[in-house]
Amino acid sequence: MAQELEFADVHRMTDYLAQARQYVKERHGDQVSVLLEHIVDSDRFYCFTFQSNEYLRTNDISTMLVGHGYTIINKKDNRFFTFGSKYHLNTALEVLEENLAGKEVGKIY
Repeated sequence: MAQELEFADVHRMTDYLAQARQYVKERHGDQVSVLLEHIVDSDRFYCFTFQSNEYLRTNDISTMLVGHGYTIINKKDNRFFTFGSKYHLNTALEVLEENLAGKEVGKIY
């Protein structure tokens, strides 16, 4: 059976998406979009990635952004952490958790 979302949950998800879009726009301009199908919304973190609008429109690999991985919003304090494409999302979350716990195990930006 599908779980119904409360209004507060939907509002919270929309708020994090707005923050993600603003973050991307400030850093990369209007030529880039958050990839909705790659959003991961967990209890502690909101994770997203982005791609150039030109690539999304044309699938022309020469316009594809490369090298970036997920950007993660820590819901506790709304800080943003970015990871390169070296890190799969699960690994990035593990590295972030350990760094937030005071163990410097990987470079985060």
